[in-house]
Amino acid sequence: MMLTIYLSGCTVEADYRKQFHERFDDSSIIKLIDPIKESEELLLRHNIIRGDVTKTTLIVSDQIKKEIVEKDKLGIRKCDILVAYIKKFSAGTLMEIMYAHQYYRAILIINPGLTFKDDIWLSYHSNKMFNSIDDCSKYLLNDIKTSSPAPNNIEIVNNVSKGISVV
Repeated sequence: MMLTIYLSGCTVEADYRKQFHERFDDSSIIKLIDPIKESEELLLRHNIIRGDVTKTTLIVSDQIKKEIVEKDKLGIRKCDILVAYIKKFSAGTLMEIMYAHQYYRAILIINPGLTFKDDIWLSYHSNKMFNSIDDCSKYLLNDIKTSSPAPNNIEIVNNVSKGISVV
């Protein structure tokens, strides 16, 4: 059984992505979709060289913007769970959460300090909120280990989707 997780979050939050890759890249039960890595590859295919997609602003054509967004939306549709790291609000992250919600994906929020735990829109459109990357990672591993195999990981996603809680 393989669970696919889409990593959402502001591009400057490179440490969050790095920690998830360190924990799950070699996992036999979790596959990560990292849109920042994929966007970097897309930019290189268009001969746009950028040292670090997470640290600089890049002005690109409308066609490249469309390719990036459509690829991200496809990744969200392919995932079982969207994990969003929100230290501060980012338009792209919030749009990805809303898009995932419209496709009935489980949505986990990592919000250091839980500063947004009472945000009405965020809590309505997510299933669980965590104070740290570590808490979210442990939850994912425990949820996977305690859930029996089910077609398309429905049981796991249903376990996550039972309602918002703060961990």
